[in-house]
Amino acid sequence: MSISLIRYFTLALVLVTSLPVTAESTTTSTSQAQDVTQESPRERDRILLKRNPIASEYQEQGRLGLAPGASADSEGVDFRSKFRMKPLGGKPVTRIEPTISYQGTGDQIEPGGRIMLGRQIGGIGAQLQLSTTAATRVISHYQSRWVESLLEGESLSLLGFPRFSQDTYETRNSSVGIRLDAGSDRLQYFYELFASHYTDDAYRNRLEYQVATGSISSLNVKDRTLLAAAADDARLRRYFHRMDTTRDILRHQAGIRIERDRATLDISGYVSRWENLREWRPFNFRDTGVDIAYRLDDPFVPTVTVGSYDLFDLAQSTLANHRPSDLLTTDKDYAFRIDWDREMLLAGEKTWLSAGFLHRTKERDIDHERLVFGASGELPLSEVVGNRTSDSVLENEVFIPAGVDVGLALDRLANEPELVTRSDSQTFIQTLQEIYTS
Repeated sequence: MSISLIRYFTLALVLVTSLPVTAESTTTSTSQAQDVTQESPRERDRILLKRNPIASEYQEQGRLGLAPGASADSEGVDFRSKFRMKPLGGKPVTRIEPTISYQGTGDQIEPGGRIMLGRQIGGIGAQLQLSTTAATRVISHYQSRWVESLLEGESLSLLGFPRFSQDTYETRNSSVGIRLDAGSDRLQYFYELFASHYTDDAYRNRLEYQVATGSISSLNVKDRTLLAAAADDARLRRYFHRMDTTRDILRHQAGIRIERDRATLDISGYVSRWENLREWRPFNFRDTGVDIAYRLDDPFVPTVTVGSYDLFDLAQSTLANHRPSDLLTTDKDYAFRIDWDREMLLAGEKTWLSAGFLHRTKERDIDHERLVFGASGELPLSEVVGNRTSDSVLENEVFIPAGVDVGLALDRLANEPELVTRSDSQTFIQTLQEIYTS
């Protein structure tokens, strides 16, 4: 567990007159609420890093005045901009916006939409916004790792670990917003709430040809690069994981505005809780004694063969290790601010005196558990595939065998714990690496 805490105060006093001065203008773009289900997998992996509470942005004070820079969080965003709803203005609002999400590779349509309602109830303006979005993606990719191989006294570049993968992502985000306004022209009150629930279920099926683990013989060399090679008694690695992410956000904001003929006073408070839970369940299965050969007829995607070995005979692949990980990150954010300004005459010119005060506290709590288990018994992949089938990647150019049914495999290990043995040394090392990353 690790806890980060940052607390600071900001006090500002600014005097502005109507005398001619050099103008300085700033423009802030306020976009519509982002559909997080459309974020790329890479961006979702970076979200914790972006929200790091000890980021340098926390130390910036920015310009003095009604909007001191200390209002900004680690992404440089003023906490007040996290609330998108504006005062109702006395006019009723009813709006329905349906949406759909479709990806050709995933071949699945996901419905969604947004409902906005606003009514004046007595002296209170009440607004409600409900939205939900979803997306299903299937992403296939090829990756390669080259190694230096010494053949007949010459160092050559060998395509040591080509691998083909298919990732499936199913995401959904639901949110609710509520705003209440009351008061008169001279005195206004408001309260606003924003809450969201986001889920992201990812599955990976990967087949890696470990050419470099075998006895290498050259088939074709050009410019010290093995364009074709064969490996006897090599290995295959079949990697699978299920990664379930749940993110809950709850924000409250309340304030009061007092207006007089020549003065205005704004008082507001903000409370936020951001919680992200990642449950990662990776499995490695291994095939041994495989004869592998490759050719680079296509410079971007190699042709890989395994001789008479049957890739789709999953009984030949056995469990190598299992590394479950749970990571819970909780961010808490509290703010209180006062903004005041007054118009006066100074030497016959209009002058505005402005002052502001801000107190903000940010906390991060990380609870992390990671375990590494090595195989101590034999668990064939064929026994934990369930109803899963083979996958085609790279526009059906390559087929990879069916992946593990993660739920079935977890049940099997729970019922037969003697199949694996915990490695305390690897658990310690990989836990430290994960905490550093998060």
